[in-house]
Amino acid sequence: MALQEQGYRGAAARDCAAEMFATEIAEALVMMAQAQGLRISVEVSGATVLAQLADGGAFSVTVAARST
Repeated sequence: MALQEQGYRGAAARDCAAEMFATEIAEALVMMAQAQGLRISVEVSGATVLAQLADGGAFSVTVAARST
């Protein structure tokens, strides 16, 4: 169902889409890390994904949504 059909409009729809995409990225990171035998912890905060590897490596990804 489209975000507009759920009542989201304008910036709220973009923010919601960015958060949903960030969640998808987090899920993919976990699956890829597990496939490589790595331990990873992932947190989604709004449209930002924070990842911490067991070996101490860390990174973040921020999703920026815009109208097209």
